[in-house]
Amino acid sequence: MTFECNGVRYDSDRLYVYQTGDAYAPLVYMTRDERCVFVMEMHRWEGAQVRQLDNAEIAEVAGRFGIEGIRRAIQKDGEGSQNEKRET
Repeated sequence: MTFECNGVRYDSDRLYVYQTGDAYAPLVYMTRDERCVFVMEMHRWEGAQVRQLDNAEIAEVAGRFGIEGIRRAIQKDGEGSQNEKRET
């Protein structure tokens, strides 16, 4: 799979992959430059969908699944928002 974030394309084999054990959101991906986080979600009718997480969602997913490493992708105010919510 290929992911896009802020105009940069990332191949899935070059991302950090975290398995959550959750049937609805089984995989979380983070770019190696720690700028973007994506989640794969399973939908009943659409199947697997991948979308980019915004800062609030990153914090929520990190806490829910105990993936503290993805918090490094949270951008502080003034640094330029790398994690604007957008569908991929």
